[in-house]
Amino acid sequence: MKLKQISECQPDGKISSFGYLVENSSVSPRNESEKTICNLGSLQAGGIQKLIELSNSISEFLLESVLKTNRDSITSSKSYGIVYLVKNLLEKNEITADNYIEAESQEKRSELFNFMISIMASLLECNIQPETKLTQISRQVYFPGEMSLNQNTLSELISSIKELPVKPSDNSEFTEYANKLVSWTLSDCGTWSEFDEAEGILRLSHLAGLIQVSAEEKTGLSWEAINNNLRHLHVIRLEKDNETILMTTRPSASQLKLFYQLDIEIPPNAFRESYGQSDQNRIKSIARKMDGSQIALLEQ
Repeated sequence: MKLKQISECQPDGKISSFGYLVENSSVSPRNESEKTICNLGSLQAGGIQKLIELSNSISEFLLESVLKTNRDSITSSKSYGIVYLVKNLLEKNEITADNYIEAESQEKRSELFNFMISIMASLLECNIQPETKLTQISRQVYFPGEMSLNQNTLSELISSIKELPVKPSDNSEFTEYANKLVSWTLSDCGTWSEFDEAEGILRLSHLAGLIQVSAEEKTGLSWEAINNNLRHLHVIRLEKDNETILMTTRPSASQLKLFYQLDIEIPPNAFRESYGQSDQNRIKSIARKMDGSQIALLEQ
């Protein structure tokens, strides 16, 4: 599901823009095979607010259907906006687990790569400092899967990093990111370049710089402004019967505008992190009661 904009030139020379929520969006603006879920109307006349209302209604439907509004199932709420931005900008720069992580198996590469995305978000989060404890970081930022944040897992990630294929043009933030990594990984104080992990630290710092510069260039905003905007987009983890469902809080109008500027799809309302084998039939049964767009959201 994507937010699609179509702009038309009127006879008087003015440009009118209209928004559509569609499935199977393609490059062609008039693809007859795509399904329009919702016509948002003019983006200058409250269309974004309509999208927020639609997002909220789908979230409520999924919450009621999947978890029966059992609030005891909510286990955490963590910042997700910067994690989502990092994940998408890495994809756009063609940086993947296969070309950036060295590990013995595809599964391990994927695990380390997903862990790295959250580490990148932690580095880029302006409110997280070198002296911030790892336990505090893991409570604040979303980390997926079973890999917990500690000095051992952080060292494992740093040692697995291959050389970054491209480097950002601005190196001014490298030292700040490198100092964070050294402080989190090692208990001793010192210059990051003195440690055995210096090469891996440098590569991760380059990557953080790449993400920052890319976001700033695409939006024309400072990183602080982007950070402050996305910090408040959270993911709520809900667990029930060996199943973990993640639901994102509804994006604000300013967050939707930021995703549009970055050419990033709207975050899914709900997606499955993990589930037990015995729960698959129950999920399929729930999904059959939903329409196509809601099934797609649930199965992501």
